[in-house]
Amino acid sequence: MFKSSFYNTIKHILSTPTSNNYIIMSSTAKIITRQRSTVNTTILNSPIVKKTKTKIATTKTTTSKKTNINPTKNNNKKEDSEEEEEEEEEDYDSSDNDKKLKNKKEIKKKKTSSSSNENDNLLKAPAEKKGFKPLDGKKRCFWISLTKDEEYIHYHDNEWGKENRDSQRLFEKICLEAQQAGLSWITVLKKRQNYRDNFYNFDPKLIVDNITPDVIDNNLMKNPGLIRNRLKLQAIVDNAKAYLKMRDQENIEFSTFIWSFVNNKSSIGKRVTGDTSVQGSRPLTRNDVSDAMSAALKKKGFKFIGTTTLYAFMQSVGIINDHCKDCEFNPTNQKT
Repeated sequence: MFKSSFYNTIKHILSTPTSNNYIIMSSTAKIITRQRSTVNTTILNSPIVKKTKTKIATTKTTTSKKTNINPTKNNNKKEDSEEEEEEEEEDYDSSDNDKKLKNKKEIKKKKTSSSSNENDNLLKAPAEKKGFKPLDGKKRCFWISLTKDEEYIHYHDNEWGKENRDSQRLFEKICLEAQQAGLSWITVLKKRQNYRDNFYNFDPKLIVDNITPDVIDNNLMKNPGLIRNRLKLQAIVDNAKAYLKMRDQENIEFSTFIWSFVNNKSSIGKRVTGDTSVQGSRPLTRNDVSDAMSAALKKKGFKFIGTTTLYAFMQSVGIINDHCKDCEFNPTNQKT
């Protein structure tokens, strides 16, 4: 377009007299500059150019942030004015996407900070409470201080860690600890009365005589008051048979057998070496005694009695007293 108009004007100049050449050339120059300016404005005002300008501007700002450029006061003023112009030129979609990205980042930060705070609170709360005094004013272990369940608190105060030397009650406890495997103790505690009702108050003779595989499949496995795991329910029957064999054929009292692993004496539980968590470190989950007891009971025919299960059993029946050092039920805190 420019070439054709330019050649036409040259031809016209050459064909006209010399006196009018200057006027014609100046007018044609004005026409050309006007055409160029109109083309430039149309190009600059096009949406494609605007988008590219905004992209270049955003990349400049991000790169300047990454390289940590420290401009002077005059440069700051220029950048502020440029940023204002860029913000005006930005499309709605790009600003909306930026807002969404910012919101996502803020939400992630809040989640991570809240989760970390929650974890910190879970670890700090028991240590800060130092035994946690509920309404009755008693200091208890940190694991019970986090609940308001009266049955669970009663169990902690009156059963857990108390010496138990009754053979049938020890048999009940070892069977219930086997039911706990993979679950929390409070789950079993809430179902304990249902177990007593369905397993003849854990009388080994009545269990063996009355609970057959058909009873387990057609009755116990349909009972919502029990943990409906067939292997665990069958383990109670198998343990009852092993108990009766020890008592009737080997003439071994179950209580005597259990307490013989600690020379008939209870002890205060040890804590995890080097652990500085809540309430003066965590208790162990197994030891040499639980290892030996587990191996011996397996030889006798007992089921679901791993070393971890038996360590929990020893804690519950008072063979090991694992009340926290700040708990009133720790023997060192008992008033004489």
